Amino acid sequence: MTQTSTPSTKDVALYFARNVNWDFFYSAVDTLGDSLNSPKNRFDKSDILELAIDIFSDGAIRHTNLTGRDFFIPAFGLHCEMKYETDLLFTPRGKVRRFISLTLVNTMGSNDRRSLPEDYSPFLLAVGSLGAAVVSRTTLETYLDTDSDSGQIKAKNIPNSEFEFVITPTQQLKRRVVANFDYSAAKLDLQKKFLNRFKSTLEG
Repeated sequence: MTQTSTPSTKDVALYFARNVNWDFFYSAVDTLGDSLNSPKNRFDKSDILELAIDIFSDGAIRHTNLTGRDFFIPAFGLHCEMKYETDLLFTPRGKVRRFISLTLVNTMGSNDRRSLPEDYSPFLLAVGSLGAAVVSRTTLETYLDTDSDSGQIKAKNIPNSEFEFVITPTQQLKRRVVANFDYSAAKLDLQKKFLNRFKSTLEG
């Protein structure tokens, strides 16, 4: 049943905590490792991790892949964006960062960094290799880096107290690397099958 009132950041964080199998998600993170960190493959990595939220929530969170709206949450009737960076929330030793900075939108040359697009999600799921947290759009807009000339909209130096944590390093007890799962090899195989089918169609 869809909730009629607007949920709080804590409500959304609790929903992600309860509905995503984070052991599965972080097993996928560990299995991918750094194999998709090159500029050529980073978009694939982003797509896979976003889809993992959908698959490992059994559809309780639906991947939409819309700009600024990666997910739709039927229970709340709203969208949520996701950003993944390896050390986004925690240091490599597992200590929560005091201040967190995020790249929110690639402006494609626009100089307007004073606000987020009108259709940007009301919440953002911030995910790193050691944990995840939810932050509201309202908070992000409070910390926009309006002086940036990078061609992107960024939120800078957000205190960690502004985030509602979904999962922390101490809660990830069953993450593991799954052997013989090579995404790059599987992708190459799919591309070859696609082209051979295309070739067969033209030859027929």
